[in-house]
Amino acid sequence: SDVWKISLVSGNSSERTDHPAQYPEELIERIIKAGTNPGDLILDPFMGTGTTGVAAKSLGRNWIGFDLQEEYIKIAKIRIQILV
Repeated sequence: SDVWKISLVSGNSSERTDHPAQYPEELIERIIKAGTNPGDLILDPFMGTGTTGVAAKSLGRNWIGFDLQEEYIKIAKIRIQILV
């Protein structure tokens, strides 16, 4: 199918953070799988709370991300360190 049915990140979702516009990890995982190979480098210039970094790391990709909001960077670091 050419339509992806992916649930939104709701208030009671286990992946929910304090970011107001959080994408579902499943969406980012599909995009990463479709456009990269293991070991590739992914750039996320608006990383928010690190959903792309979490997905990239879990799929064996390298990544670089940054954000202007220091509070979101702190959340991203915690989320990504949990995967180590």
